Amino acid sequence: DQLLVNVSADIGVFTPNRDGINDTVTIRYDVTNVAPALEVEVRIFDLSGRLVSTHLEERSSGRYRYAWDGRNQAGELVPPGNYVYAVSLKVPGSADAESAGVVGVAY
Repeated sequence: DQLLVNVSADIGVFTPNRDGINDTVTIRYDVTNVAPALEVEVRIFDLSGRLVSTHLEERSSGRYRYAWDGRNQAGELVPPGNYVYAVSLKVPGSADAESAGVVGVAY
């Protein structure tokens, strides 16, 4: 059975310009069939494959979401363009469960 399902972004393009409209993108995912909490990592990459942002939490089975504000690890707004989000569930002694998608940033 799958451990990580229903991974998606709530909008395809967002505008993190602090005007109160579409300032974040929400990445949603469900963790299933996990009794003890496991590490879930949400990573954002630019199209050249460079890591832009990462978020790590422990999660057990349930429905979750992560809001990305269009900023990199240094807190700076990223340039406009397409970015890949990847959600991975770290499974000890087994291959990680992972799913990815694309979201656009525009100003």
